[in-house]
Amino acid sequence: QIAGGTAACAWSLTQALPQCRHTVAFLSSVSEATRRTFSPHRVESWAQCAQGRIESLAPDLVILHNVSSDQATRWEDVFTIQYVHSAGRRLAADHTVYCSRWLAEACRARDSSVLWQGVPRPGNATSYDRHRNTRLRIGRLCTPTVRKWPAELPEFYAYLAKLHSRIRSRQRINSIL
Repeated sequence: QIAGGTAACAWSLTQALPQCRHTVAFLSSVSEATRRTFSPHRVESWAQCAQGRIESLAPDLVILHNVSSDQATRWEDVFTIQYVHSAGRRLAADHTVYCSRWLAEACRARDSSVLWQGVPRPGNATSYDRHRNTRLRIGRLCTPTVRKWPAELPEFYAYLAKLHSRIRSRQRINSIL
């Protein structure tokens, strides 16, 4: 879903390349909210990333997000980039990039393979002024599941905020779960 870091990255790529025609294929079901968020781009739900599906789109470029070798087979007729968001077995691509230096190191890749994930500005951008706001914000870009947002996390963030006066604490985590 779009709330997750991987889908949010795919969305931010559609925003960063507005002159391109995008088809976003999920290897899972897609909610109507996610479809609306990606609008006006085409959103599809596929069981597998198959050669015929890719060929039918006639793409100039395919960007894979965490696609494993179990979910797809390699095709040769289009340039592919594998954007890795977490460790695991990934389909080989023409070029592989990692969303963080930590992940690149964990996957034994070079620092030059890091492509920082774009993060959009908050919807209410007027409430945030980078020059006046000197407090540090700590957050997570990930799918809001219990595995990635353990019950201890709000308490840990509150502890950090108490320990360091420059950290801004917000208690929105529980409302996600």
